[in-house]
Amino acid sequence: MGDTQQQLWRFKALDTWFFRESRPMESVGGSELLSAFPPSPRTLAGAIRSVVGEHHRVDWRQWKDKAQQPPLKQRIGDADGLGKLTVSGPWLACENAEGEVERLFPVPRNLVALREGNSIKQTLRMQVGKPRYCDLGKAVRMAASPLLEAKTAALEDEWINATTLYQVLMGGICQPDALVTTRNLFAREARLGIARDNMSRSVETGLLYQTRHVRPMQNVIVEMGVTGLLADDHPMQGVVRFGGEGRGAAYAVQPLTDTCFPTKVQANSHTHGILLMLLTPAGMANASGETAYAPLPGFQCTEQSGATVWRGQLQGIPLTLHCAIQGKPVREGGWDLANNQPRAVQSLIPAGSVYYLTVDNGDIPAAIDTLHLTQLPAEQNELALGRGLLAVGLWPDNELMGKE
Repeated sequence: MGDTQQQLWRFKALDTWFFRESRPMESVGGSELLSAFPPSPRTLAGAIRSVVGEHHRVDWRQWKDKAQQPPLKQRIGDADGLGKLTVSGPWLACENAEGEVERLFPVPRNLVALREGNSIKQTLRMQVGKPRYCDLGKAVRMAASPLLEAKTAALEDEWINATTLYQVLMGGICQPDALVTTRNLFAREARLGIARDNMSRSVETGLLYQTRHVRPMQNVIVEMGVTGLLADDHPMQGVVRFGGEGRGAAYAVQPLTDTCFPTKVQANSHTHGILLMLLTPAGMANASGETAYAPLPGFQCTEQSGATVWRGQLQGIPLTLHCAIQGKPVREGGWDLANNQPRAVQSLIPAGSVYYLTVDNGDIPAAIDTLHLTQLPAEQNELALGRGLLAVGLWPDNELMGKE
């Protein structure tokens, strides 16, 4: 038996894919059931474990027996956990004509678009607004548009590469032609289906379903970083059933030699604080075990110079949170194949969400070194799924309204 290694798994579609949204099939009524995309890390981890299990000729009917803990089960886990596996992603990536693969990231939420018709004229950076009364406190700073007379829109269907993300984290903007729109990555296809009684091989009355699959473009790849597998645990390439309906995906495995993430930013004389951007969704609702609202795990609400702020520590760095820009929660469920039942639905803070913080001890370079590409505190299973991965950016001093 050899050593475990860091691997990069890449999946390409051989057909349409369907990753059921959090609503159950029976709840949709007359509306379509949509496909989530990219899929959840749990879905990809399940596909990878399926490849490993088939390679080792696992009897899946005995796998859910809690009394049996063969070495492979301890390594790849079961329905309750990932064992010794940890994953990172999933990430969307594009392959060019030369075979080079470029990873894509959600656009940070502090970047908005000024549109002209259906086109994006330019991108703008949001400001941290003046303190105002709201349900979270007496004087809470909220994000404000830099152009009060113009209507701006969030960039929710656009993606950027690591180089452009680094520019945004350094305090810059991105040019419209650097944005990759969702429609250039995959298309959506409507499907109509029935429920079937396998015993009688007949249609079940009243069970007619509408679903909407995704069809990734030929150059689109879904990536997942994996740690904890041995080189001989699986074939290095092959085909696996993927997502709902078990549609086909071609996979290839290679050693992880490049992190593909944006490089670390450097603070300068115009840096007021740091930005934390979520590269992967985070489940912060129950991470701290507290009932009071906390934008970041373990942070406590307090007053500072007439403003409502949240104070806490991440990786031992004392921080004060002044403002947050979060997207709509991601609802993630899934299907537990081992127990033949749906998983409990989670609400997650989406990737791309941004937090504005100051470093209480003033050592911004140390905070950047410590926090870049680390994860927010969470339960072990959530950490193993790669939740809450952070990229650190700079909060320029000209993005604070009402600064004294």
